[in-house]
Amino acid sequence: AAEEAAKMRAEAEEAAKKEAAAKQKKDDEDAAAKKKEEEAAAAAVAAATKKADEEAAAKQKKDEEDAAAKKKEDEEEAAAAKKKAEDAEEEERKREEENRKAEEEAEKKAAEEAAKRKAEEEAAVKQRAEEAAAKQKAEEEEVQKKEEAAAQEAAKRRAEEEAAAAKQKEVEEAAEAAQRKVTEEEAAAKRKEAEAAAADAAKKKEEDEEAAAAKDKAEEEEAQRARVKEEKRRLAEEAERVKEQEVALMQKLAEAREEAAKQESAAMKARAQEAEAKLLEAQSKSETLRSEWRGVGMRIEEVYPYKVLQIQKTVSEDGRENASQVKVGDVLAGVNGVATQRMSLEEVKDLIIGPPGTMVTLTMECGQA
Repeated sequence: AAEEAAKMRAEAEEAAKKEAAAKQKKDDEDAAAKKKEEEAAAAAVAAATKKADEEAAAKQKKDEEDAAAKKKEDEEEAAAAKKKAEDAEEEERKREEENRKAEEEAEKKAAEEAAKRKAEEEAAVKQRAEEAAAKQKAEEEEVQKKEEAAAQEAAKRRAEEEAAAAKQKEVEEAAEAAQRKVTEEEAAAKRKEAEAAAADAAKKKEEDEEAAAAKDKAEEEEAQRARVKEEKRRLAEEAERVKEQEVALMQKLAEAREEAAKQESAAMKARAQEAEAKLLEAQSKSETLRSEWRGVGMRIEEVYPYKVLQIQKTVSEDGRENASQVKVGDVLAGVNGVATQRMSLEEVKDLIIGPPGTMVTLTMECGQA
C-alpha cells in the first residue's frame, strides 16, 4: 500500500509537472503571440506616425511656402501702396504748393488793389477835404460880405432913422413954436404933418427891414440848395464807389467758390469763406446807402438757373417808357461781369440793385417761358 501510494504520488507529481509544463508552454505561446501582436501594432503605429509626420512635414513645408509667397505678395502690395501713397502725397504737396502760390499771388494782388483803392480813397478824401475847405472859405467870405452889407444896411437904416428922428424933432419944435405963434388950427395941421412924416419914416423902416429879411432869406435858401446839391453829389459818388467795391468783392467770391468747387481743398474753402466775410462786412458798413438803392423791375426764380418770371415796365426821369430787351423765360447768367452760378438769390439781388440812375450790365441767355 505504501508503495502504491508512493507510486500514485509519483504519477500525480508527474502529471502535475506535465500539466504545469503544458500550461507554461501555452502561456509562453500566448505571450509570444501577444508580443508579436503588440510588435505588429507598434509597427503599425510607427508606420502611421511616420506617415503622419511625413504628411505634417509636407503640409508645414507647403504652408511655409504659401506663407512666404503671401508675405512676398503682401510686401509687394505694401510697397505698391506705399509708392502710391507717396505719389499721392507728392501730388497733394504739389497741389498745396500751387494753391499756396495762387493764394499768395491772389493776396499780393488783393493787397496791391487794396493799396491802390486806399490811395485813391485818400486822394478822393483829400480832394473832398480841399473842396470842402474851399467851399467853407467861400461861404465864410460870402457870409462876411453879407454881414458887411447888413452892417452897411443897418448903418444906413440908423442914419435914416436918425434923420427921421431929427426931422420929427424939427417938426415937433416947429409945431411947438407954431403953437406959440399961430392959432390952434395951424398947430394941429403941423402936428398932423409931423405924424404923417413919422408914419412914413416908420413905414419906410419896416419896408427896408422886410426887404433886407427877404434878401437874407433868399440868399440862405440859395446857399441851402447849393449845400443839398453838393451833398447829393457826394452821396452819389460815395454810392458808386461802394457799388464798385461790392461788385469787385462779389467777383472775388465767385472766383473763390469756383476754385473751391474744382479743387475741393480746405484752403480754397477757407478763401471762399474769407471772401464772403469781407463782402458781408462791406455791406454792413454801407447799409445806410444801400437802403436807397433800387432794382430793375425784374422777378427771377429763387434757385439757379435764375430764369426770368416777370418784367415790370419802368419809366425814365424824362417820362419815357423803357423798352426792355429781356424776355420772360430768359436766364440771368451774370451781373456786371460776375457769374451767377455759385451765387445765392440774395447775392444776385445785391449785385443787381444800385443807386437810382446808375447803370447795371445783365448777361442773359435766351430761353423759353
